[in-house]
Amino acid sequence: NGEITWDVEVLGEGRFEVTNVSWDRKQITQQVSVRFSFDESQLLLDDVKMNLETGQVLADINMPLSGQSAGQFRVETRHLSLENLSKIFDIEDWEMDGFLDSRIEGRIGERIIGRGIVGFDRASLHKVAGQSAKVPIAFEVSPLAQRGHVELRRSKLRLFGGTVSGTASAEFGTRFDMKTDLQLANVHSGNLIEAVTDFGGFDQGRLTGRLKISGRDIRSPRDFKGSFAGSLDRAAAFELPVLDQVGRLLSTGSLGDRSFESDDIKLTLSRGRLQVDQLNFQNSIAKVAVDGSMFLDGRLDLQVAARVERLNQPTLVDELLGSPLARFSGSPTAFAAQAIEFLSNRVAFLSVGGTINRPNVRVDAGRQVRAEAVRFFLRDSGLIPSAIQAGN
Repeated sequence: NGEITWDVEVLGEGRFEVTNVSWDRKQITQQVSVRFSFDESQLLLDDVKMNLETGQVLADINMPLSGQSAGQFRVETRHLSLENLSKIFDIEDWEMDGFLDSRIEGRIGERIIGRGIVGFDRASLHKVAGQSAKVPIAFEVSPLAQRGHVELRRSKLRLFGGTVSGTASAEFGTRFDMKTDLQLANVHSGNLIEAVTDFGGFDQGRLTGRLKISGRDIRSPRDFKGSFAGSLDRAAAFELPVLDQVGRLLSTGSLGDRSFESDDIKLTLSRGRLQVDQLNFQNSIAKVAVDGSMFLDGRLDLQVAARVERLNQPTLVDELLGSPLARFSGSPTAFAAQAIEFLSNRVAFLSVGGTINRPNVRVDAGRQVRAEAVRFFLRDSGLIPSAIQAGN
């Protein structure tokens, strides 16, 4: 029998260096050097340097080794190549370019809490012209609970030739949730389309409006929900796929090289379906209203109502002013019914099916104008009752 007691103090310090680190036959870093020291309560990683082919990562980390203390960290990236990062993370098909600079610091305990600035210099996606931006972020990670939260705090960025402001957040762990609320102002829509789709080379004017995208337990693109409401200025709308075929059916001339305005865009995304509630274009010779659905698998189910003015023929407003509708004195409901009948005889209707790569556009005779389109086609006439003009 007996009793043994002891008191041991563990101390240490040193330095190590690793060169030409690779993973899955991809080089991650040319050199990593770390100076360290430790005792029973903490591990200090001091003067951490990671030299990549292009760029550098610097860090200082004070990591607690007992639950009674908290640590700190600071991580800084300098001029990291986005192209090289895409190779490391196997996302080369994103065609990223430009550089990443960031500075993040925070605390280490049961939760890892940090905040900082992430900056992109001449960054591009899918070869779209480089963008520069600085984004303030904050995050919190609970390793034991295997969950975390990241937030892009309210900021205003110069992107795609315009400005983007708003907030974004995400929850990650056993499931992934996200939420964004962005305000776009004079964004070059051609660059935006080229960055997120396979279509490029279209001068689509300037996009302004509010964009919301969210999702809960996201596992596929079908789990995203979203909406956009806004306007599009100076758009060559009929250069876009699908609408280029619509333009050829509507006009013996070419609508493709003409600029259109649109202040009536309302889109809703849910369960893999993009609902086109309103997509109206107009210029001095044509008005085009599009509604229906587009699906993430490429399927189309769209309806188009259009009026193209002809040379030496009365315009739609001329015909309206010469019709009994111009002297109508009944209720707004009765006016709307008469206006639908009037427009349905003076507007061309098309249906668009098939897919975005192989659209099927056909004339749809006999269809009537939707009540929502009455305001669009007649708003320049000055004859629409206020109740209808206000959307009641």
